[in-house]
Formats: sequence, C-alpha cells, structure tokens
Amino acid sequence: MKILTALLDGIIAVLPQLDHTATTLITSLVQAIIMALPSLLSASVQVVTTLVSGIGQALPTLSPRGGANDRHTGAVMSQEIGMA
Repeated sequence: MKILTALLDGIIAVLPQLDHTATTLITSLVQAIIMALPSLLSASVQVVTTLVSGIGQALPTLSPRGGANDRHTGAVMSQEIGMA
C-alpha cells in the first residue's frame, strides 16, 4: 500500500510539469502542421489526380462492356446460358 501511495504522490507532484510539457508539445505540433499545410495540400492534390487518372485509364478493362476482349466474353457467356 505504501508503494502505491508513493507512486500516486510522485505522479501528483509531476502533473504541473507534464501539463506544461503537453501544452508545449501540442502547440509545436500544430505550428508544424500549419507550416507544412501548403506542401501537404499540394501532395494531396497530386495523389488524387494520379488516382483519378489511373482509374480512368483502367476503366475500359474494368467495365464489363468495355474493350474487345469483353465483347468476346459477353458472347461466350450468352452462349453458355442459351441466349445465342
């Protein structure tokens, strides 16, 4: 019980210093994010643009109605279910 009491007393004694340190840490972190915001936004736009471009290029192969191979597949599928 004495160990627990001593531990709690130690934590209570350090709390004001931890509060100041945490405040300083959070303030520094927010300032760093604000300073990096233009770069982060630019990189985000680049990522989204590249992603949309890649999806646009891959769309014909992903769509069941796109591309020459898909027409053949569609014909084979219709024969398999007795439509052709």
